[in-house]
Amino acid sequence: MINRNIRAIALNATLATAILLTLSSAGLAQSGGASLRGWVAFENVAYGDKQPRAKVVLQHDPPGSGPAYSTETDEHGFFEFPHTSLGRFKLEITAKGFQPYTADVYMPSDFAGNWAVQLKAEAPKRP
Repeated sequence: MINRNIRAIALNATLATAILLTLSSAGLAQSGGASLRGWVAFENVAYGDKQPRAKVVLQHDPPGSGPAYSTETDEHGFFEFPHTSLGRFKLEITAKGFQPYTADVYMPSDFAGNWAVQLKAEAPKRP
């Protein structure tokens, strides 16, 4: 009788361990997060000067195939998207008085990318 109880306890412990290992490895395999951070410099603006703000948009490509992310650069020109979905994106950076910047970005699972760009000043408008 005692041997039967010990075997039942051992079997239950083995099953519980197998289930926990399966669930934890499935959770690790599906971490699937991505992140992108970057810095925007501005033509004819010294780094020590107050930096203009830029709007930074990360849009799934093709549009509508996933969520869009949007942020603004801080006073030093830095931006961050700490948690995004995976896939192909169009990165667009715009700021008043500067030419827009666009790039294609692919973000696979567990991607942590850095991006740096200098926005060129718009040509002065002629009267």
